[in-house]
Amino acid sequence: MAMPDRNYLVSVFQKVDKDRSGAIDARELQSALSNGNWTPFNPETVRLMIGMFDKKGTGTISFEEFGSLWKYVTDWQQCFRSFDQDNSGSISKPELKTAVTAFGYR
Repeated sequence: MAMPDRNYLVSVFQKVDKDRSGAIDARELQSALSNGNWTPFNPETVRLMIGMFDKKGTGTISFEEFGSLWKYVTDWQQCFRSFDQDNSGSISKPELKTAVTAFGYR
């Protein structure tokens, strides 16, 4: 999936960066994310996401790192949607079997 327009990403980044520090911390990222049912992401999951993209080891993500995180999340969303054939928002047993097979497992 292609990256969205840079101006769009800048506007999203600025909305998430509540304290205007120029970096997003775990608290800000958690408040910006939801699980599709409007429940917050697990704090440990958010910290892991920050850790995956925090190349400078600051405990926060810069705009450039945010762009990488955005692409990662949207790629996984696209993957999920490709196997959620009935668009239920959940992967059923038959859909999971299709996904596992597509990933090369039996």
